[in-house]
Amino acid sequence: MRTLKLIVLLTVVAVTLCNCFKNDNIFNDVDFDQMYQHDLLLSFQDVWDYDLVKGIEYDYGEIDGVQYEWWGWVKRDLYTLEVLYPDEIKNPVKPDSPLYTKYENRYLGLIKDWATGYDYLRLTTPSYRAYYDSHSNRYIAVPFVEKITFRLTCHYLFGDDVAHDIVTWWELYEEEGFIPTPICYRIEIDGKEYSVGESQIATIVL
Repeated sequence: MRTLKLIVLLTVVAVTLCNCFKNDNIFNDVDFDQMYQHDLLLSFQDVWDYDLVKGIEYDYGEIDGVQYEWWGWVKRDLYTLEVLYPDEIKNPVKPDSPLYTKYENRYLGLIKDWATGYDYLRLTTPSYRAYYDSHSNRYIAVPFVEKITFRLTCHYLFGDDVAHDIVTWWELYEEEGFIPTPICYRIEIDGKEYSVGESQIATIVL
């Protein structure tokens, strides 16, 4: 578990800003100092503890031209992933409009834990800490996103071509001297609830 925690930290710091926002359509030209990063690792298993993620094809992660086998991105033709945010969070500049729109074509990450032998799917998405108002040339604080839905279709994982909603609930962890960090404390998939353990890891039994 200690090894996996280190992997998660390295991935969040070194990889997220480089890769997670490419080709996205609602967070372009955003100052990342004004963003939160929601990060979650899911182990999908059957009732016999068999790893349902293992064997899925993925592209190796890359930093500065060096490829790494222990993390990467699931091949795009194997899934579709959308991220849905609450409609009630309004745009501070346009109060009649929601701040977020449906976040399509998200990248689905993969992390391999050599210590346990399990592979984990990584769900990651940003949210606003503050929204830039070009008229006043300042950032306006916005409410923290407490609920995010990841809508995932993946035949390899679920055995069907149906969209499955992974509903997640978040709270903001704040400690003096540290950057405020969103922490997921509850997950619901297809009506079944799961808890989240150390290092933002949850085991989903299908």
